[in-house]
Amino acid sequence: MNASGLTTLPKPNPLRTPYLFRTARFVLGFKLTPLGRGAAVLLFFSAMGLVTVDIPIYQIFCGLVALLGAVEFTGTILGPRLSVRAEIPAVGTVGEPILGTVRVVNQGMLPAFDLMAGIFRGPSAIRQVDADEFLPHLPRNAEAAIPVRLVGIQRGVYQLPGVNVHSTFPMNFMRFGGNETPRTTLTVVPRYHALEEFVIPFSNRYQPGGVTHVNGVGQSPEYLGNREYVAGEPVRRLDFRAWARLGRPVVREYQEEYYCRVALVLDTFVPARWTVRKRVHPEFEAAVSLMAAVAEAIDHENFAVDIFAAGPEMYVFRSQAGQGRLDAVLEILAGVDVCRRNPFEHLTPALEQNLESISTVVCLLLDWDESRRQFVEKVAEAGCATRVLVVRTQPPTEPLPALESYSQVDPAAVARGDVRVL
Repeated sequence: MNASGLTTLPKPNPLRTPYLFRTARFVLGFKLTPLGRGAAVLLFFSAMGLVTVDIPIYQIFCGLVALLGAVEFTGTILGPRLSVRAEIPAVGTVGEPILGTVRVVNQGMLPAFDLMAGIFRGPSAIRQVDADEFLPHLPRNAEAAIPVRLVGIQRGVYQLPGVNVHSTFPMNFMRFGGNETPRTTLTVVPRYHALEEFVIPFSNRYQPGGVTHVNGVGQSPEYLGNREYVAGEPVRRLDFRAWARLGRPVVREYQEEYYCRVALVLDTFVPARWTVRKRVHPEFEAAVSLMAAVAEAIDHENFAVDIFAAGPEMYVFRSQAGQGRLDAVLEILAGVDVCRRNPFEHLTPALEQNLESISTVVCLLLDWDESRRQFVEKVAEAGCATRVLVVRTQPPTEPLPALESYSQVDPAAVARGDVRVL
């Protein structure tokens, strides 16, 4: 809709896929099974026997045409009428099976045979591992379940096409029916190996509204004393007796207002290189997996966790103390991507707005150079404790400081699960 309130119709796409190409993609990608594609190849080569009747190979051609014609006629007549409903998990982990189910109801007048469930023209990073399983027989008005097992080979957020339920009866040459469920979104979170020990320096800092947050998890606040009123605090916190005595508003102060908030900063900066293919960045993927492991280790403690990652989009996630947010962190890590421009110019202001309440900053970096060093120095100047992990195979651009809080981690060791203590 434009400024005048009129709806603008979409323009026709001049690059629309040609009809013959779409038909060929439908026939080869869906209509024909692997056995049917083999028969089509044999049919193509046997067509050379039509040049002369002296070569008996033309008989093979005629036989294949008759066979495929009979299969098409029978399958069309006996094609099932189905009602389908898919139950696919919304979240999975890289390399682990994602178990789903398709509920099928036969609404036709005849029984259905050789029912299969498949996902066609889906993302290349999502594979179906049980595409050959089928339901031999489904009587009229009966209901059954067909399992669907998927595996995500790369983290990300994917739009899955609907699960297609069809019949390959008779003879498994062609697919008939083709009832499809609605499209779904599948989030594949990174795979990681849990850390046995992760040591970070921490201290408690004042958190506005801390009492409210910890009361939500069943903890009782401990009264410490009074302090001056800060604009925006709830009225019920006011100590009216102390106000009357001192002549200025004061509020009660509790211990739970002070707890540790840890910020996890993910470095997404990978300089662009001239290449045709989309490259996989093992160091960045290792950093993402290591960040997931660090988030899990911190999740076991009574710490609040903030996530900062700058990529094509700015990711900022804040949780509260005592409230596990590991699932939300993993879903954020599933969608982060590399950034071709130095993101610290955008990341630094976002973090500086929250440094007053942050106790510790854990940085997972891909290198150690001037821009990253300046970023860590600004964090330290704000009074935050820092822990720096450089995930890199080669030596960093600048030498790392010889401090216990600075470590270089091998990406291959992270992928193998050899990194257990940090």
